[in-house]
Amino acid sequence: MKFYCDEMLARVGRWLRTAGYNTKIASNALSDRIMLEQAINEGRLLLSRDRKLAEFRMAKDIVVLLDCNDFNECIKEITERLRINWLYRPFSRCINCNSELVHANVMQLEKVPEDFKKFAKKIWYCQHCDQVYWPGGHMKRMQTKLQDFTGYSL
Repeated sequence: MKFYCDEMLARVGRWLRTAGYNTKIASNALSDRIMLEQAINEGRLLLSRDRKLAEFRMAKDIVVLLDCNDFNECIKEITERLRINWLYRPFSRCINCNSELVHANVMQLEKVPEDFKKFAKKIWYCQHCDQVYWPGGHMKRMQTKLQDFTGYSL
């Protein structure tokens, strides 16, 4: 399942990426029609709270119109409606650009603090953003949050 989040749901989109879902996040400059065409062409479900977006003739089966008002409500709603598995492939995508992460090589490990190099078994790298990711306190907190989101589907 691939997603496209409009700008109102950018935070939700970053969490979908964290869970491992291929998720595009719209910029503020895109029109509804262009977002919808991109979603169709790329085979993505377009998540939005914008009721006008659902009025387009080609929106049927593409636009998932959410009723939520805050982040937690949105997470709960898409979890229940789309049966999202928040533990699908955690930390396999860059949360900034959506690229798939690869294992860091020796050159990329230079960007990791020495303390983490000693203890981290897996260190990931985004080839597009030049970002290095390693397990630490932040990742543990994010993992806990993903597990909490999973509880919404019970």
